[in-house]
Amino acid sequence: MNISKVFILLLSVGVYGCSSASTENTPVNPSTNNDGGNFSISGILPKNTEPLIYGVYISSVCRDEQLGFIGGLGSGKYTTIIKPGYQSYKPKITFNKDSGVFSTRLPKDGGSHCQWALGDVIVGLKTNEIYNEKNQPATIRLNVKAYGNSQYSIKKAKEDRRKIVTGDLLVNTTYYLSIEHRFNNKKIIKLIDDSHYGVKYALINNGVDSHVDFSPKLDLSYVTHFYEKMSAETNKPTFSRVYPNGQVDNGKDAIDVRPYKFYEKDSK
Repeated sequence: MNISKVFILLLSVGVYGCSSASTENTPVNPSTNNDGGNFSISGILPKNTEPLIYGVYISSVCRDEQLGFIGGLGSGKYTTIIKPGYQSYKPKITFNKDSGVFSTRLPKDGGSHCQWALGDVIVGLKTNEIYNEKNQPATIRLNVKAYGNSQYSIKKAKEDRRKIVTGDLLVNTTYYLSIEHRFNNKKIIKLIDDSHYGVKYALINNGVDSHVDFSPKLDLSYVTHFYEKMSAETNKPTFSRVYPNGQVDNGKDAIDVRPYKFYEKDSK
């Protein structure tokens, strides 16, 4: 038995990770007859950023064999888990660094004998001037998936807790910096929008092709600071968030981010 990973499953078998059982099979075969349509992404990126695009392909033919525990860690009971195989794939991107204009596409039918099918698409960017404490570029990542226009597809998208968009998706959101000061002296830099935790999208359409226009904006002069400290009295963490206008939110109010430039909109 070729075991690629060991996973700890608590109470039931249901947790799994990236497939490595079929890494010899490229998830996208350029010679495949692409009747299944394309997932295209294009747009204009802010200065000093680069596109970050890749797709996750799934195969029910080239499956992944894994080993898991039944009944929790230490139970000593193992089982072999067979899951659909999946791989990430980075497409070739046309990108003009001066204008920020970029475009790429991913075939929905990856082809090969594995019959790879496009699942999730990660659409985003990475910065060339903003780095976190691990010297990694700050990034924006959106999870997008295409669905057919049927009651079943819409129900599945809702079950996956995705924001449903009919037709093409336009992303022209303004992102800004959030600097998180953690109690262990860690300082984490993120690019966020008002949703803070990001959104998963479902594109519902009648055709075979799907498209995302990803043209976000960056406001690097708008910075929020999130502070996490340990209380000497209670030995519990306390939270606060400071906005550019001097507004300070404390406790649970500091967890959720107020709308961008809320003080100019005269609203919370």
